[in-house]
Amino acid sequence: MSHRGILLVFVGICSVLCFAKQNFEISIDRVELLEVNSELFIADSRLVRYNRTCKAYSLNYTLLKDLGYDTTVEIEAFALYSNEYRRTPVKFKRNSCDILKMEFLWIKNEILKYGHFPTECPLKPGNYYLKDFVPNGADFPAAANIPWKNIMVVLRFVYKDKTVLMLKMYFTLDHDAELKRLG
Repeated sequence: MSHRGILLVFVGICSVLCFAKQNFEISIDRVELLEVNSELFIADSRLVRYNRTCKAYSLNYTLLKDLGYDTTVEIEAFALYSNEYRRTPVKFKRNSCDILKMEFLWIKNEILKYGHFPTECPLKPGNYYLKDFVPNGADFPAAANIPWKNIMVVLRFVYKDKTVLMLKMYFTLDHDAELKRLG
């Protein structure tokens, strides 16, 4: 997965969860690297207990080849219903460079606090990382408009019809976090 790919994982999550601000808690439950193209990308991913109540995600990766402008990100969201994840209407496919240019992506700044990523195209080879990332639900968009509590996001990062990286991320959204703090 390229530097853009990692950033786009979180950009995709942002897209999945829309654009209005709301107070709630997000927890990363699990991350699975399903496919990594070792000719283009080397990755080491881990999810660790950050403290008593939350987990943090870390990813170290090396982009081995200049991917230029020819990368695409595909994101799809699934919601947990009756003990299985089912497809939702949320599906997103876009050129990576176009995504990096979008102004609404507050998540880019949030991610840059936790790591080193390129913020523009072309995507150049190098070592990149995300260290102990914990999503901030207070600033996260559109929680109130998402009816699901458990979400699985599948991200596929593609370079010229080759999958560079495919991963699944599982999240829990706690819409009642503010009420619990008050009550």
